[in-house]
Amino acid sequence: MTISKKEKTNIVIHDFVQDRGRPGRKLYSAKVGGVFISRLVLDPGTKVGDHYHKKTAVTLYVGSGSILGRFENVITKKRKEVQIRPRTGAIHLPAGVAISLENMSKKKVTVIIFSDAKLNTGDEYLYDL
Repeated sequence: MTISKKEKTNIVIHDFVQDRGRPGRKLYSAKVGGVFISRLVLDPGTKVGDHYHKKTAVTLYVGSGSILGRFENVITKKRKEVQIRPRTGAIHLPAGVAISLENMSKKKVTVIIFSDAKLNTGDEYLYDL
């Protein structure tokens, strides 16, 4: 979509920027208003996460493919494992919930992440799931 610079509009186009790469995954992010939106692309067989955030809350939405999600409250140790299929709903994880996502399929998976702070900026703490 091209908008003339002379055209007065409230439309703002936000470019997604890729972070440092890791084998099997790509993460693209943009800040839109006060929300950070990230697109995570996982290759088949790739597992990411095994961490929690002390301050950052995230909401996950699987746009394509299917993943195995493992979640655990780091204080109560209450744990949940769920197969997340595409376009079936969103999962909200408050700060203090550890996360692990694994692409168990033979195709790439896309996960959309909404967060109240930028990801990969020092609020990630290792946690074995």
